[in-house]
Amino acid sequence: MNAPVLATVEQATLATVQDLGRAEATVIGVPRAGAWHRQRYGLATALVAPDPEPTTPTIELLAGTIVLRARAVTAAAVVGPAAVILRGTDAPTDTTLALAVDDVLTVRHEGPGPVYVALAGWREPLVLGSASTDTFSRLGGRLLAAGDELCGHGDMTEVGSFARVSWARPVRLRVIPSPGMSAARVEWDTGEWDVTTTARSGTRLGGAPAGGDGMGPSRPMVVGAIQVTPAGEGIILGPDGGLTGGYAVIGAVISADLDDVSLLAPGDRIALAHVDVDEAARVYDEAERALRRSIVRPHVIG
Repeated sequence: MNAPVLATVEQATLATVQDLGRAEATVIGVPRAGAWHRQRYGLATALVAPDPEPTTPTIELLAGTIVLRARAVTAAAVVGPAAVILRGTDAPTDTTLALAVDDVLTVRHEGPGPVYVALAGWREPLVLGSASTDTFSRLGGRLLAAGDELCGHGDMTEVGSFARVSWARPVRLRVIPSPGMSAARVEWDTGEWDVTTTARSGTRLGGAPAGGDGMGPSRPMVVGAIQVTPAGEGIILGPDGGLTGGYAVIGAVISADLDDVSLLAPGDRIALAHVDVDEAARVYDEAERALRRSIVRPHVIG
C-alpha cells in the first residue's frame, strides 16, 4: 500500500533530496553525496523527528524558492538563511512549524550556503542505502519540480526547537597537510586563495602564487581533499566529487570545517591553516557536543 502524500511541490528552483549520503558505497566507486552542510541538515531533521536516521530526507535548496502545499497534518522545519512564509505570514527559521491540510509553506533562499527543509514523517526510496541526489553522476534522489509529491506518515510527536544560529561565510579553513610537505610548500599552501566557482562536486580556488606539481597516478580521494592543478588552481572536493584523481593533493579540510565550504561564494577570499590530527579530532568533538546541546524539546510554532 502506497504511503499517503504529506505535501506537494508547487514551485522549485535548485532543490534536491539529500540525507547523509552513501559513505558505505565509496568502496565500490560511488561518491558519498548527501547534505553539503551536514550541521544544518542535522538540525533540520532533529526538529521534526525524535530520533532521525541517516536516511531521513530533506530538501536542500541552493538557490531560488521552493513552495510546498501540505496534504496532511504534519510538521516542517527550515534551517539556514531563508525567508519563510507560512499561510501568508512571515515564519521563523530554526524551529518547528505545524502544518495543517492545505497550508502553503514558501521558502526563499537568501544565502550563504544551502537551506534545508525537513518534513516530519517524509520518506524517499533509497538507492544504495540513501535517498540523496548525486548531482554529478545523476544517481538516486531527484531534482524537485512542480507537481512532485512528498510521501510518508506525518508525525508531530517529540519535535524540537533551538536558538537561531549565525551562518557567516568563513575566512579560514583548517587543513591537515599531506605528509612530507616541504616548509616552502607549506608556506605557499597556507596563503590566501580566491573562490572562483562553487558546486556540490567541488569548490575551485584561484590566486595561488605558484603552479601545482603536475599530474600523477590516480589515487583515492575523500570529501574535503584539496587538489592543485598544474596551473595552480585549487579544488576542494565536495560530497558529489570523484573518488579518484591524479592532481597533487596538498591536504584535506578537517571534518569540523567541511560545512564551511558550502558557505563559500565566488569572490570570497580564504586562508588555509594547518592543524594536526589531534587538533582536528578535538574541534570535531566540540562541534558535535555543541550540536547536541542546541536542541530543546518540545516546542512547536503553528
